[in-house]
Amino acid sequence: MVSALNVIDVSRVTPSDSPEPFTLSLTFFDLLWYKLHPVQRVIFYRLADATRPFFDSVIVPNLKSSLSSSLSHYLPLAGKLVWDSLDKKPSLKYSQNDAVSFTVAESNAEFSLLTGNKPFPTTELYPLVPELQVSDESASAVSFQVTLFPNQGFCIGVTAHHAVLDGKTTTMFLKFWANTCKRQQDQTVNASVSQDLIPIYDRTVIKAPGDIETKIMNQLSSFFKMVSGGKEPENPRSLKILPSQELTQLLSVAGSTRFGVYELDFGWGKPQRVVIVSIDQGEAISMAEGRDGNGGVEIGFSLKKHEMESLIDLLHQGLKNEKLIDASFPWKIFSGYSRSSVDMHKGNISFSNIAEDVFYKVVPAQREKEEDEDKKDQGLSSFDTGSLGLLIWRHWVQGAQ
Repeated sequence: MVSALNVIDVSRVTPSDSPEPFTLSLTFFDLLWYKLHPVQRVIFYRLADATRPFFDSVIVPNLKSSLSSSLSHYLPLAGKLVWDSLDKKPSLKYSQNDAVSFTVAESNAEFSLLTGNKPFPTTELYPLVPELQVSDESASAVSFQVTLFPNQGFCIGVTAHHAVLDGKTTTMFLKFWANTCKRQQDQTVNASVSQDLIPIYDRTVIKAPGDIETKIMNQLSSFFKMVSGGKEPENPRSLKILPSQELTQLLSVAGSTRFGVYELDFGWGKPQRVVIVSIDQGEAISMAEGRDGNGGVEIGFSLKKHEMESLIDLLHQGLKNEKLIDASFPWKIFSGYSRSSVDMHKGNISFSNIAEDVFYKVVPAQREKEEDEDKKDQGLSSFDTGSLGLLIWRHWVQGAQ
C-alpha cells in the first residue's frame, strides 16, 4: 500500500528577538556549494504516546516555540539567500519579520519499516522533507517539517541550502534547538548551552587563499548569465576540441561519525533513525555514528542494482582484508531503503528493480587489551570519515573493473 501524507498546517516561525536588518556575505567555502541541490534529512523518534491530541497540544507547540528561540541565535537561517545585480557575490540578508517555513503533517506510513532493518522504497521518504522556498530573486536557507505517525512516533524533516548550512552547522543548530526544546519541558535540564553551539559571524577571520574566490565567482557568474540570458552570444572564428582527462572515481561523503546526530533529544528521547535523503541525488554516501553507541558506523548508499550487488560482496571481502572490522563478525544490514521493492530472505537481499539504497552497520575490530577504555569506546566513531568512505569506494571501483 502506498502511504499518504496529510498536510495539517503550513506556518512561518520568526525569531523570538528581531534585531535590525543585516547582511552576511558568503565565504569561498560557501560559494563552492552555491549550485548544489538542497540537503535533506529526516530524524525519526519513536513515541508510544504519539496521539493526535498530544501531537497538537504538546509536540508541535514546543517545537515551534523552541525553534523561534533558537533562530534568535541563528538569525541568518531566517533570512534569504540573494544575489543582487550590484553585489559581487551572493549573501544572506535578514530583515525584520523574516521567518522559516514550518510544515505540520500526518502520515499513515509504517513507522517500524522506515526505522527498522528492512529496505523500503525511497518514495516513502520524499513526503517527509519540506521543499525549500525559492523564487527568481531569493532562496530560503532552510525549511522544517514535523510529521506524526499515529501511535508510533514522529519525525522532523529538514531541507537546507548547502551554501548556508553544511553538515556540521546543521547539526550545531539542531543540537541547539533540541537543547532549547528539552529545557522548555524540563526545568532540571542544564540551562546553559555549550559555547561550541554558538555560531560566529565574524568574516574577518576567514581569508581566501590567493585568487580562489575570484575563480569561483567567475564560474558562478557564467552560470547565472547562461540561465538568465538563455545563453551568452558566441561568435568564434574557429573551434578546436582539446583532449581532456575524464574525471572518474569521484565520491561525496554526507555527514560524519563525529557529528553526534543520535544525541538529538528534543525531550522525547534520542532518535530511532537519522537518514540523509539527498544522497539519492548524486554520487554520494552518508555516514553517521552507530545509533546503539557501541562504536559502530552507519553508512548509507544509493546505487544501481548491479553496483549494489558488487558492493555487498566487496564489503564482506575488501574491508575485512583491511582489518577495519572483526573478520569473525558478519556484516549485517540494519536499515535501508530503495527505489523499488526489496525482499529479505534469511539475511540475504533480493533486489527486484533498478536501484537500491541500503544502510550497513560497520562493527569495529576487536581492540588490543592494553588499549585504554576510552579508545575502546570510541571504536570507529573516531575513524576519519573521508578515509573510510574512500576506502569503501576504492574497493568498490576496483572490484567492479
